Order: sequence, then C-alpha cells, then structure tokens
Amino acid sequence: MSTFSRTPAGKVAKHLFHPHTTIVWVEGDDDLTAYTWLVRDLDCRVERAGGKPACLRLAQELMRDDLPYVVVVDGDYDILTRRRSPHRRVVWLQRYAIENYLLEVGSMERLCDSLEPPTDDECARRFAAVLEHVGSELADAIALDAAAVSEGLAETPLPQRIERLLNTGKACEVDAAAVAHCCRDASAELPVLALRKSRQLIKAWQKKRRIVDLLRGHLAFGVLRRCIFAEVEARGRRLHIDNRTLLALVGAEVWNAALPADHRSLRRRLRRAISDAQELRRAG
Repeated sequence: MSTFSRTPAGKVAKHLFHPHTTIVWVEGDDDLTAYTWLVRDLDCRVERAGGKPACLRLAQELMRDDLPYVVVVDGDYDILTRRRSPHRRVVWLQRYAIENYLLEVGSMERLCDSLEPPTDDECARRFAAVLEHVGSELADAIALDAAAVSEGLAETPLPQRIERLLNTGKACEVDAAAVAHCCRDASAELPVLALRKSRQLIKAWQKKRRIVDLLRGHLAFGVLRRCIFAEVEARGRRLHIDNRTLLALVGAEVWNAALPADHRSLRRRLRRAISDAQELRRAG
C-alpha cells in the first residue's frame, strides 16, 4: 500500500484509481477475510480502512460530497441506541462486529461436521448452551464495558482475549471470579447514573436479542474458535487452523446457508449500497 493510500485524503480519493470497481471500506484486516463470502459475487473491491475512526472519516467525506464508495462500520455499543445507518452507502452493523454474525449454531455445527464426522446429535444443543451461558454470565460485564466506553475511561474492563474470562481447562465456561476481577476498577470509577443507564440498555436489548451479539468482536471470535476446536477435538481430531482460515471457513458456512434476519438485512443493505455506488459512478 502506498503512502498516499494510507492518508485520509488518499483513501477518500482511492475510488478515482479504480473507476470500474466499487470500493467497500471495512475497519481491519480480519474484516477483509470475514466479508469475502458476503460480497464474493459482486463487482467490488474490499479495502481495509485501518480502524473505526478511519471508517467514520471516510463516511463523513462520502456524505459531504456524495462519493461513489461504500463504508461498513462496526456496530460496537452504538447499536444500543442507534437504529439506522446515516446514509444509504454507510452500512452500520446491527451486531457489535462482523465476528458476531458468525456465532450461529447451525453454521458452527456444519463446519464441525465437515471437519470430523459427529459422534452424537447433541452438537447444536451444546453450542446453544455455550452461547446462552456466555451471554448470561457476561451481561453485566458488557454493561460495565459499554458504560466505560461511553464515559471515555482510559481502560475498559473486558480483556483482549476470552481466555482471561474462562475457567482453566474448560472450553467456554466463564469464571465468575475472573470476570469480577476484570470489572473491579471500572465498577469503582464509573458514575452511578452512567452504569445504571448502561444496565437498562443491556436489559432492554436482552429482551429481544442475544447478549453475545454485543460481545466485542475479538471475544466473540474467541468463543467461536474455542467451541469449534473443543467439539472437533472431542470427536477425535486435533485441529491446526489459523484464525484467517477459520474466519473463511465459518464465513462460507454462514453466508451460504439460510440466513437469520440480521444476516439478511446486512446482505441486502450492503448489496444495495454497492449497487447505488455503481449507479452513481456510471452517472458521473
């Protein structure tokens, strides 16, 4: 990537150097892999913007000058209060990140079956139980994390790796003491009203949606990886798959299957945004 294309102005202007292909900007490297199956049959080029702030700058320029590209923005905790994308070519996820869209029991089960034949018919039930357990046990930690982000705390309570929140030796069993330890400082620092509001938002979300859809993307992927590895290894095969490959394999299962409502919405909005950008390019 050239120095020019790494600058904000360079990224905004990059569509000029690809006059026949619509650029879809996503946040990070993992997103490039995760979106491959979603747009594989469309005439577009997926590019890494370099984080959410960079995506938001690209979105601002797009909205100001009606530019012919597409920006995909992670939902993060904004989805607790945001309901709509600000522009038809700015696609705001309805889950925390694209990794959360991969936490689908049926797709996870199919991938495991393709890697190693099942030994029973309980795989889907086990995965569903894990996702329910993780969501239930981490709901208040997520409320704390969302409040910490909203209040601009320098350090947020949830760690980079899901392993720090789990019992040692267990695939995906949450360690309540470890969660309490991670949340202790944020709980003490946060204003009471901010934490109360965040808990109310989480409670309202929980009535209609899964808590794991609010889990930070890297933690959601950690749950996904541990579930699949534990299941396949229980069937008698040790897995040696890197994260990029796993993202691609799960993505293929998710986007080639009958899609839940969130997935149908994302695919429809993304395809519409790309089509709109192409029309704008042709008109210009």
